[in-house]
Amino acid sequence: MTLFQKYLTLFFAILLISCNSSNDAKKKIPKKDLTENLPNQLTSEEVAGGWELLFDGKKIEHWRSYNSDTFPTQGWYIDVEKNLIVEKGGGDLVTKRKFESFDLKLDFQLSALANSGIFYRVLEKNDTSIWCNAIEYQLLDPKVLENSKDFLLEKHATGDVYDLISTDNENKVSIGKWNQARIIVLNNYVEHWLNGKLILEYKLDTDDWQNLILKSKFRNYPNFGKTTVGHIGLQEHGSVVKFRNLKIKEL
Repeated sequence: MTLFQKYLTLFFAILLISCNSSNDAKKKIPKKDLTENLPNQLTSEEVAGGWELLFDGKKIEHWRSYNSDTFPTQGWYIDVEKNLIVEKGGGDLVTKRKFESFDLKLDFQLSALANSGIFYRVLEKNDTSIWCNAIEYQLLDPKVLENSKDFLLEKHATGDVYDLISTDNENKVSIGKWNQARIIVLNNYVEHWLNGKLILEYKLDTDDWQNLILKSKFRNYPNFGKTTVGHIGLQEHGSVVKFRNLKIKEL
């Protein structure tokens, strides 16, 4: 074999090894979950972890009006093109199911001067409004209260436990853009998250909790925060608010 033939043989051998290594490397790279960035869908990891969708972008089978068996006939509607639930009047919504301990995540978009909220452990009573008996994760454009003489922004900012607990962190909510709320309830322990950041935590059914209630407007409502199993609620407060990616995992 000539020297040229030896070099040629060595060249093809190196090329073959390189191709095989490249193919092996490609096989080791996991395929990206195609649902990762799509709204109103669960990733494979979420499915494996026990998450459930509360809205698939098209149907409202998991929701109904507060103190009613049906979805509102006006106000709330489904934007089927953008796969959103849109609040525009029509009363409060609640899930058909009740939850005790859970991890809830959802995206929300506030319009200018919007006021809304996410309720949990909702107790339905025909003679009272939803907020009288259920704890609220506040959703609010800060400009609503900047010049208000009736309320202070403390305990009414987005992510606060409405009228009870204010976050110590500077939490900023983007108006007209998507934000993520997360609520974790495990027995009596509760966490509020905003845009991936833990902004407050507290415990129910303690002396501190009862003292907070006694200093708030809820002192006149004996059933407030007493139920351990209840619905998830979305508040209608006369504002345009959009929701998507409503997901829950029972704990």
